Amino acid sequence: PEVSLYYGPDDGLTFAGRWEKHLAVPNVRPGENQFILEDLDESRPLCVRALLTSESGQFWSLETASSEK
Repeated sequence: PEVSLYYGPDDGLTFAGRWEKHLAVPNVRPGENQFILEDLDESRPLCVRALLTSESGQFWSLETASSEK
């Protein structure tokens, strides 16, 4: 499977084009994975949502994680 993180100051819901930034998460393994988002502007709110793509289809995380500043 491939996992992409979509993030920015506004929640783009499950619409990839509404997110400010996105990146592919390298070396995804079954189970828990950790990844660090770098170069974030700490003065702005942060919303993050994951998209999993596999042979079975595309699946967005159920909720958007957010950090209000």
